[in-house]
Amino acid sequence: MKNLNLTFLLLFSILTLSLTGCEGCNSKKEVGGAKATDAKKPEVKKAEEKKDIKLPEAPAELVKAIFKELDNQDPRIVWKALPASYQKDINGLVSNFAQKMDKDLWNKGFVIFSKITDVAKDKKDFIMGNEMVKQQIKVQDKQNMVKGWDGAVVALKFLATCELSKLENLTSFDGAKFLDSMMAGVAKIDKKDLDMIKELTMAYAADEKTKDSKLSDIKVEEVKADGKSATLKITAPGEEPQNIDFVLLEGRWVPAEITREWAKMIEEAKGGIAQVSGDEMTKNKPQILAMMAAVESGVDQLLNAKTQKEFDQIIMSLMQSMR
Repeated sequence: MKNLNLTFLLLFSILTLSLTGCEGCNSKKEVGGAKATDAKKPEVKKAEEKKDIKLPEAPAELVKAIFKELDNQDPRIVWKALPASYQKDINGLVSNFAQKMDKDLWNKGFVIFSKITDVAKDKKDFIMGNEMVKQQIKVQDKQNMVKGWDGAVVALKFLATCELSKLENLTSFDGAKFLDSMMAGVAKIDKKDLDMIKELTMAYAADEKTKDSKLSDIKVEEVKADGKSATLKITAPGEEPQNIDFVLLEGRWVPAEITREWAKMIEEAKGGIAQVSGDEMTKNKPQILAMMAAVESGVDQLLNAKTQKEFDQIIMSLMQSMR
């Protein structure tokens, strides 16, 4: 299901942008085909549950608007900028996947995921004190882990308890409503927790020269354009300019490379979903649920551990039971 993951990567990327405002992005990463800079730590803006996003008609202005909205920690413009047929494709893929997946297995998996984040939050010292962890992590890496730990826990807890955690929320998936709901959830996160997430992303800034830049610092210039196609020169601070071709599709300006690959990617994703066997899942469900129950019990024991020794013994027991 390798190609299916590409589609869900898009959705999780949008969710991640909701939480981080795309700050801390590696300056070598591609944004719409152009190299982007790390985003500066802006003020946290509480997102409205719904927002009327107006898309500029000119391709260069559209790209600028997308960068600006992402700087403001709001990724909903990315969804709105997609052609209607692309939105329909993504909605259909998520809905079809949800209809194939077993609700009990999916929901229980997220319950366990949520409890694991509780362990990560409440037992951080025990985790860092575990001998296996200490052997695997270098001193410098451990310092980075400790620095970003709390932010990572907040982000993962949000993922573990958001709309994705209930399969029934995905059976009639609508990307626009989903993002509105996610942004409403982000707006409820305490500012200090959002700041921790920002500290996490900033800790891994790859380029000292550009870590204080914003996406909106990227220069976007029109090279040529007519009613159906355009070429934009996109220049990120400290990087060489790139010319990116766009085409007008269903009233939306889309990078030409995406339009060439989209149909193939969607068909491959549909093929991956078709391989999900409901009968096979039903057949193995009791065994899988029993295994999940054992894992959940172990996680509950970790949450109740009072000493490092007790914590380490539970870890060893869990590892042995999963062999």
